[in-house]
Amino acid sequence: MYSSRPGLLFGFHGCEQSVRDNIVSGRAILKPSINGYDWLGVGSIQLEPFDSVRSLFVEGEELYPGAGFHEKNHIQICIRNPNCIKSFFVPRVEVTWKG
Repeated sequence: MYSSRPGLLFGFHGCEQSVRDNIVSGRAILKPSINGYDWLGVGSIQLEPFDSVRSLFVEGEELYPGAGFHEKNHIQICIRNPNCIKSFFVPRVEVTWKG
């Protein structure tokens, strides 16, 4: 995740390329996740006044005894209010610069 100024975050979401292309082109809209394995679920957590939720996930083996960090620790952000999403884009492919 990147942050260029306070209040503006660039987030990346993994999905199939066809889904990405449809969302970026405007042929489709985002749909709420309602899978049983989604961490926010279908709203069983009562978070009506919140536009977004951020949570830490501790996964994997501990790096070393007492570390407090695990191999796959990560943070996920759930945007509940689609009006908070200002744009969709496809990141550029890195090119080799010969200057």
